[in-house]
Amino acid sequence: VWDEYFSWGEFAELSSNPPSVEASRIVDAIGSLDDTRLKHGDANGAYTQSYLFGTDTWVSLPESRWPKHWKGNYNNLIVPVILALYGHPDAGGRGEAHCEGKILGLGFVKIADEWKRLYWHPQKRAVLLVYVDHFRLAARRERQDELWKALRSVIDMGEESEGARFLGVDHETAEAEAKDAYFFLRQKPE
Repeated sequence: VWDEYFSWGEFAELSSNPPSVEASRIVDAIGSLDDTRLKHGDANGAYTQSYLFGTDTWVSLPESRWPKHWKGNYNNLIVPVILALYGHPDAGGRGEAHCEGKILGLGFVKIADEWKRLYWHPQKRAVLLVYVDHFRLAARRERQDELWKALRSVIDMGEESEGARFLGVDHETAEAEAKDAYFFLRQKPE
């Protein structure tokens, strides 16, 4: 990225705060308790759900992204970046701040400043861990649907699932592992 003098662009980067593996293990432990379920969900275009503030950023928009009525009327169109696009140094911090505001508005609270992206819902007794666009929620089985519905009401996201990949680790529920073991035991030896 270059500035208006064709020098390297400099950004005042907001640091994004990925959760720790220990925080993920806390969610695993709570999700393994009796009558508790652990589910995963993904936000759609997580960063672009928030606006980019701070230093103005302008980009050359490729013609393939222009509306039809612009074609033939412009060349080398330069436009401001309004949404927090993936790859921009401030996108992670803006996306996290936007997401955290939505989560806190649902009644979740930050567990501690040291535990980044880990939230507790005192009334629903649920723990939520967020990393960019990945959500992990451990809550009592009967509360899962209402909590996911609340999250989808403020964050554009798809349906939740039982197993997923989070922080480089594949997660499966005990039920899924039991089904795999049952299938394996039913196979006839060659």
